[in-house]
Amino acid sequence: MRPGRRAALFILAGWLAVALLGCGRKLPPIPPPAPAPPPVTDLSHRVEENRLTLNWTVPAPGARGRLPVAGFTVERALLPAAEAGCADCPLDFQPVGEVDAFGQTPGSRVRFSETLTAGFRHFYRVRSFDPQRVAGEPSARVAFTF
Repeated sequence: MRPGRRAALFILAGWLAVALLGCGRKLPPIPPPAPAPPPVTDLSHRVEENRLTLNWTVPAPGARGRLPVAGFTVERALLPAAEAGCADCPLDFQPVGEVDAFGQTPGSRVRFSETLTAGFRHFYRVRSFDPQRVAGEPSARVAFTF
């Protein structure tokens, strides 16, 4: 076999291997994820006796394609007061309640209240979610010792 023909067969065999093996498995296209609802940007708190009240404003949908906010999940993490100074301690946020935003217009004030547990450093944050229950980014957290 001539050297030119051998090189051409080698190139053809390599191209065929890439064409057969390199394409991978074909699947239907995956749609892009829906935009998450906007985050809460103005979370504040008030403690009276043993009762906490969180307040925030319903955010506007903002970006194109975002659905309006359907509700909020309130999350809490607790650290024993003795560990309150630990800056590196991981926080395990758990949902403690939901607030429905049905009928609320952007800019409306929302409130969540609960009884506090004494002897702990409390951390709270809020996540908005849309009608399909897609959660947004968490708000900035509020923290205090009770």
